[in-house]
Amino acid sequence: MPPKRCGEAAGYYPRSEKRQQPAYAKNWHRSIEPAYSVLVGICTYCGCIARYAEDASLLEIAGGYFCPCCASRYDPAGRPYAGPAQYNLPVPPYAIVEQTRMLIGKNMSGDIFSFDSIERI
Repeated sequence: MPPKRCGEAAGYYPRSEKRQQPAYAKNWHRSIEPAYSVLVGICTYCGCIARYAEDASLLEIAGGYFCPCCASRYDPAGRPYAGPAQYNLPVPPYAIVEQTRMLIGKNMSGDIFSFDSIERI
């Protein structure tokens, strides 16, 4: 039996199957490149601004996000693992145009994704 993923014990199955990201972000890191995370930092439960927490003392996972209003917690890829949120933080359309440049708001060539397709923000 495979190990439980972050959040499964709390009743969430934080896969990237909901309409919260472009097709190129439907992977374990929810991004084009594993080294970079591009997320819309709005809690998917209450609509407050999710905050980044670098160390694990605030969260159970270092580098995750938390909502100060409803106490939802998200892993570094934006998947909820604690609190009332059940939707991933959305990944906006973006493209890596050079090794050191990213274009946010525009899809990679040939991909179609817009904020209208996001299920919950």
